[in-house]
Amino acid sequence: MKLANHERNKLIQEFIPKIKYIVNNVKQDNLPPIVTEEDLFQTAV
Repeated sequence: MKLANHERNKLIQEFIPKIKYIVNNVKQDNLPPIVTEEDLFQTAV
């Protein structure tokens, strides 16, 4: 699925806080991060 640039940017803007929240919570639990931000973004798009 190809998105127009502005649509893609909007998705990224909405997703980054969620990704950071997930990554931070994983780190707090002292678990190795299973997914990277890149993995999450690929899954989302």
